[in-house]
Amino acid sequence: MLEVPEAALHDLRARLRGTRWATPWPVPGWQAGTDAEELRRLAEYWADGYDWRAHESAINALPSRFADIDGTTVHYLRFDAEREGALPLVLTNGWPSTFYELVELARRLSTPSRHGGDPRDAFTVIVPSLPGFTFSSPPTSLDQSPPTHELWHRLMHDELGFERYGAHGGDLGSGITARLGQAHPENVVGIHVLDILSTPPTPPPPN
Repeated sequence: MLEVPEAALHDLRARLRGTRWATPWPVPGWQAGTDAEELRRLAEYWADGYDWRAHESAINALPSRFADIDGTTVHYLRFDAEREGALPLVLTNGWPSTFYELVELARRLSTPSRHGGDPRDAFTVIVPSLPGFTFSSPPTSLDQSPPTHELWHRLMHDELGFERYGAHGGDLGSGITARLGQAHPENVVGIHVLDILSTPPTPPPPN
């Protein structure tokens, strides 16, 4: 699924090694913004120490699926619960991060017994990629119709067949999650967000 051309990796490493560093401000460390020495260390690691192919293989080994929803390709990970009848959850990341930051959380929620928990607390976990990021296709218009929370509902309810489910989100995902719960209270049993946002009124569905 993911196979970055070797030429692109060589080009990136060359750009990192060729960074033109700014003259440091005459103040220590992070008082000038980003600590110059730390940034140099990171650039050197990205250029000569970071093993992209190992991470690429790990990403490709994840339980990825794809769904076509009104012409939008939605990529998602599916982690099935270790017990029957578990409540499904949809987890939404923020920006500029990706679905990848939620992988370990999804594993702990779907197989708690592997992490010292009780298998009765397991959930089936769905982790979609935001439209236009990583493997989901970008919106086809500026008004993004349907909006992301509607894509998530159609994925969970129509595509995957979950009549009832919960939702979690952080950062940008908090707004998506809040709108999802607001628009579909008959299906969303509860939401958990990391940011409290004031959501605009959701227009009623057409009759």
